[in-house]
Amino acid sequence: MTDHPLKRRIKKYQIQYLNQNFVDQLFVSYVYILTQIDFTR
Repeated sequence: MTDHPLKRRIKKYQIQYLNQNFVDQLFVSYVYILTQIDFTR
């Protein structure tokens, strides 16, 4: 049984979404750390 193109596409989008989510989390963490450093200064 071959993979349906739509299924493959959905999988691809899921991976892209996960990566995007990961980047967003990193960015939020980075900004949070920067603000914390600012406040302690």
